[in-house]
Amino acid sequence: MSNIKRILTISGVAAAISVAGYAVWFDYQRRNNAEFRKNLRQRAKKQKKKDELEAMEAKKARVSAVLQFLSEELEKDPISTDPTEMEKVFTTNVEYGERLSMVPGNEMEAAVKFYKALAVYPNPADLLGIYQRTIPENIYEYIVIMIAVIPPANITSFINTGAAENSNSTKTKNEEEPLITELTPGMEENVKNIEAVEESATIDEHETKEEKKEEEGEKEGENKEKPMTEQTTEERIEQ
Repeated sequence: MSNIKRILTISGVAAAISVAGYAVWFDYQRRNNAEFRKNLRQRAKKQKKKDELEAMEAKKARVSAVLQFLSEELEKDPISTDPTEMEKVFTTNVEYGERLSMVPGNEMEAAVKFYKALAVYPNPADLLGIYQRTIPENIYEYIVIMIAVIPPANITSFINTGAAENSNSTKTKNEEEPLITELTPGMEENVKNIEAVEESATIDEHETKEEKKEEEGEKEGENKEKPMTEQTTEERIEQ
């Protein structure tokens, strides 16, 4: 038993010395070795790109999964367009959505029910604001993605109406404000969330192009530095 303890103690001490020695070596190289620092930066940059690419792929996969799920649900159970059925459709879907939201693992199913209720509600902006305050965040995110991939007719008309009114000529103080200002304070943020899902791919492509430009600039800088180094060496030889 004592031998085992001795072996474990020696192993622990050796491991601690190894870790401390590596830390000292690493710190020394980082402070005094320019090539080492350059390699660290390149490694960190590659890791950052890898993480961003994985995050982008995960985002695309999530949006694709939501689109497929929503399309199948709307095909199996289309949203009624009968005006006399609107209230029933709204009430039924809200009740189902609330029940499903209480069961872990049914987030997307609950989001579809809330989406259908939103699609028949007279003022979707107000309802979306209520969703944001009362529904779990992960379910609300699904609703926003669903609105982005398959916008309900009432949401589309609202956005178009708000944009048209904002582009009108200047108004007097007695005139009514655009529709978008009459809605809940959180609606502007909701619209931004929807637009962010639609524009995420464009932003990612732009960032990738910018990174490529930076890499090309670094390569050009390295190519310019080499002749200068050679010239300096030749001058030293002549001296």
